[in-house]
Amino acid sequence: ARAAIAACVAALYSAMCGFAPSVLRAAWMGGAALLADAAGRPSSGRRALWLSALVLIAWSPALACDLGFQFSFLATWGLLSMSPLLADRLRSWLGVPHEAAMPAGIFRSPGDLIRGNKRARAFGVMVRWRFVFMSLAIDLAVTPLAPLIWCTPLQLLHFAKLSAWSLPANWLADGIVIYLTYAGFAITAAGMIWSPLAFPGPWLLGVPLAILDFALRLLHGLPGAVITLPPPPTWSVAWAYVALCAWQALRMPALRQALPFSAGLRAGSFLSAFAALAIGAHAAAAPSGRLEVVFLDVGQGDAILVRGPRGSCAIVDAGPGGQDRGVTSGAGNGAASGAASGAANGAVGGAAIGEVTVAMTATMSGWNSGSAIVVPAMRHMGCRKLDLVALTHPHGDHMGGMAGILGKVPVHEVWDAGQSMDSKPYGAFLMGVLAADLPLVVPGPAHSRLLDGVRWSVLAPSHPQFSGTRSDCNNDSLVIGLEWGVTRILLAGDLESEGEHRLLRSAPAAALRADVLKVPHHGSRFGSTPEFLVAVRPRASVVSAGRQNAFGHPAPAVLARLADYGPIYRTDRHGAVALLASASTWSIQPFF
Repeated sequence: ARAAIAACVAALYSAMCGFAPSVLRAAWMGGAALLADAAGRPSSGRRALWLSALVLIAWSPALACDLGFQFSFLATWGLLSMSPLLADRLRSWLGVPHEAAMPAGIFRSPGDLIRGNKRARAFGVMVRWRFVFMSLAIDLAVTPLAPLIWCTPLQLLHFAKLSAWSLPANWLADGIVIYLTYAGFAITAAGMIWSPLAFPGPWLLGVPLAILDFALRLLHGLPGAVITLPPPPTWSVAWAYVALCAWQALRMPALRQALPFSAGLRAGSFLSAFAALAIGAHAAAAPSGRLEVVFLDVGQGDAILVRGPRGSCAIVDAGPGGQDRGVTSGAGNGAASGAASGAANGAVGGAAIGEVTVAMTATMSGWNSGSAIVVPAMRHMGCRKLDLVALTHPHGDHMGGMAGILGKVPVHEVWDAGQSMDSKPYGAFLMGVLAADLPLVVPGPAHSRLLDGVRWSVLAPSHPQFSGTRSDCNNDSLVIGLEWGVTRILLAGDLESEGEHRLLRSAPAAALRADVLKVPHHGSRFGSTPEFLVAVRPRASVVSAGRQNAFGHPAPAVLARLADYGPIYRTDRHGAVALLASASTWSIQPFF
């Protein structure tokens, strides 16, 4: 009866949790323990874990590829197999015996105080409880360590991130969550008996929760809270797990006795697990010998990361600074464009009302694509510095993320279109460049630079600056051509029809030809004119736009024109889009 009730409770709890993989794993492990108890056989946590994994994968093979299932299995395996070993080793170092190994002269419970010599009784109980508390502290210390060791290779493979404060955070959370669990059950039971007994619950539970929340926020703000690393290759992760399994196998008594150097082998296999991860991450960060251009998914905005064949790094724009990734700083289609078009030639040099409003929103909302997306992407690709930062034009969806980059990442040079736009965000950007004593270049149409073998050619803006167009700021965008080997890429900023027509008149026809076009102005209906596309003749196009943005980017008419020139990649549908070019060929790999 007891086993049946426990099984029903486990099934009900699993249903309440939506049958999450980790909950199903725990439920099946509990079921295995109940079966062993019913059969009169001793239960084994490791066998129960393997049984639950086999049953769940047989029931749904797709669970083997579920990250939640993988992390749950590895963390539980670490708790069951490695935590006892680490705890025993730590007890041995500190000289703390197990409870079963307590010296006979040490009294076994506080009840011993009622027998024998008072001083001896008090001393014995004190010594015993000192060992008990030390043993408990050791268990709490190693509890998060073992799962961390087993989950780290998988975490690096999928997320390429670590935290220097994960152990302190888990130590704190373990103690508070244990208290909350028991206190919550006690308060619930008391409230069921007599409801006034549950009144102190919000204070008894809320205060520890507030302390935990405050402490975790404090740790999150410390240096090293999130360390982004180059993702290790699969072979290094596989080797790490093979080495960890070998370390545990060498702990078996039979192998320890059979192998004369088992201690050295154990140490070597344990260290080789993390050596493999370090070597793999270093190999991933090494220059690839190819040009990599990644059009990052920053929502409604532009951010392009360029890594040269020998490891140089540069960015063109940095995305928005606003919390809403679907917000745009460019005037778009539909109802928004009507209001925007009436604001041309204002105090901000012809920027649309929507552009100014969103630039202000991006500044005040706190979220920043530079620190949230661009910098982690740099770390992911092995970039530790920026040889070049280019801002195509001072609108919030291109400039907002700069605040999360400048001053936080070493920068060698900054390119700016040199527009006479009077806005606080743009002024703050320029002041930040000057305060950091960075070289600020306003390149003209003849400007060219060779960076890591890649030719950077500026095609626009030309002078005089636009005046009286729908968006002068967009039309005066910095237009950059990249060339390496046989690959040509045109980054067209936020050009609209007027800017495109001027570019067709001023730039040589050969300079406009490109294999890949970064579609101007997020694919709005105000750009990508037929004449411009005929001159560029792209073999593939990339549109950087926010998912379900309020402006309808990209416009259906533009997509129809682009379809005549090859495949179209969109960050709102494909996520980050990566262009990989060797000296003789190129390919595009979308994230989705």
